[in-house]
Amino acid sequence: MRLLKPLVCLALLGGGLTALTATGTAGAKPDDGAQDRPLLQQLRAAADGSVTITGEDATHRLGFIRAGRNGDLLPASDAAPTAKAEEFLDEYAPLLGAPADELVRQSVQRDRYGSTVTYTQRYQGLPVF
Repeated sequence: MRLLKPLVCLALLGGGLTALTATGTAGAKPDDGAQDRPLLQQLRAAADGSVTITGEDATHRLGFIRAGRNGDLLPASDAAPTAKAEEFLDEYAPLLGAPADELVRQSVQRDRYGSTVTYTQRYQGLPVF
């Protein structure tokens, strides 16, 4: 079981990178999201360690961004996890297709590997599914 999680993450990373190589986001048409490619390249260059990115077929935007084990998506910041997540969204929310002010912190989970800060989107006060 301990090996299953890293293997699944590795498989997702490999599949995601394959899909992203040609289009910029998984499932996107070649012209979709072209304006976001420099920001995506900036994210990858600034991050420490591996970055897993999953696209959303319905929106042609990124749906999930994750740093690999011992990785850091925003290594220049020494802020606490929740503040660091806010900093990240201020910089990279356009990649997710939603303004940072529409993303509402849902939960913060801490475990022996670090912290996971989860957000949901609300548009004009209504939850987006």
